[in-house]
Amino acid sequence: MAAFASVLLCLTMFACRLAVTKRPNILFILTDDQDVHMQSLENMPLVQQYLVSEGTTFSRHYCSVALCCPARATIWTGRASHNTNVTNVIPPYGGCPKDVSQGINDWYLPIWMQNSGYNTYYLESCGMRCRQLITTLLWPMAYGFLEEAASQTQPFFLVAAPITPHAEVLHNTTIPTIIPPKYVERYSSLFLNYTIPRDPSFNPAQQGGADWIAELPLLNDTVIAYGDQYQRARLRALQSVDKMVEGLVTHLESMGLLDNTYIFYTTDNGYHIGQHRLLPGKACGYETDINIPLIVRGPHVAKNATKVAISSHADFAPTIMSLAGQQLDDKYEFDGVPIPIYEGFTDSPKQENVDVETWGQLDIEGQYSYSYGIASSIGTYKSVRVIGESYSLYYSVWWSNEKEYYNMEADPRQVTNLLSSNATATAKSKRWPRR
Repeated sequence: MAAFASVLLCLTMFACRLAVTKRPNILFILTDDQDVHMQSLENMPLVQQYLVSEGTTFSRHYCSVALCCPARATIWTGRASHNTNVTNVIPPYGGCPKDVSQGINDWYLPIWMQNSGYNTYYLESCGMRCRQLITTLLWPMAYGFLEEAASQTQPFFLVAAPITPHAEVLHNTTIPTIIPPKYVERYSSLFLNYTIPRDPSFNPAQQGGADWIAELPLLNDTVIAYGDQYQRARLRALQSVDKMVEGLVTHLESMGLLDNTYIFYTTDNGYHIGQHRLLPGKACGYETDINIPLIVRGPHVAKNATKVAISSHADFAPTIMSLAGQQLDDKYEFDGVPIPIYEGFTDSPKQENVDVETWGQLDIEGQYSYSYGIASSIGTYKSVRVIGESYSLYYSVWWSNEKEYYNMEADPRQVTNLLSSNATATAKSKRWPRR
């Protein structure tokens, strides 16, 4: 009997050791164009319940390009856009042909994870029309992937990438029209009284900025009301993602996988509506566009916590590779370092800056963009966001050699450009015309 008890104890200890040393699963949820500064996360109750309350929110996470395709190339390679050479969303500077020509399909995170012994799965609601099917198509496919992954002995890396709340792009005219996203009908009664926060950057009386942004006129009441409606549609569309998050977490729990799974929730880039007098869009260097959601839940990760550690999209690949137990050697040419997702996870030095860059045309969205002749503007600039214990700065140089500099300790909404000749000028009297 004593011998049997001894064997049982050894087997139990061995099983516990296996449980502890088993490599974790990784679920990466990537939305499209989700904001932080217009309260999108606060209006996702299930994300709050299953991720924010059970994990850590990183309030200083940034994208290095506030544009879909180049931002995602940085996520999956750990390299900045000037190193991936993916700088736009369509050929010849972006899109799938550009990825292939740069060799990214043969050397990026999914390949590295497979080489590390992980099963990899990628699920995206691609195409503008698929967004309406997210509740009926994407969820079952995601759950099916989870069930398949659970049946394997290898750990898994699963990406669920709904295209929500990206705008709808209509190609039924000679000029594409970009309108608010579609959403499931049952959410149509939500957020009827929501308005975009009227912080100091919203339609400011004294305009800052540089280049074409410095010349933007004040928004009139019609355009402001349209912007509120636009954001309501985005919030309604995100409710489908909210439900998807609940389903993924509860499926992991029902399969006994949740305790050994890291869940990342983020987006490719942020979004602006009305801030700095801007019509709906992205790709600018302001906090609305570059400071974006990041929530992490998993083993050892503090619950219901917020960290102010500086991180960027270039940090995701080295973070995930570290979780997979891989050595981060020079062959990966990472521009990022592991994110300190929990105490003791990384010994990388603390970061203080994020480089931000954009090239080419910036598309402006919504029904008013083409009406006023500013549907796209040249948006090439290079900038740096610097954050320390006693300082918070943003500096940018545009293609025209115009510059922006904000002391964000005193001016967190980036209203007063300290390098503008108009920094103390009165507001322009020009306004948007009414339709």
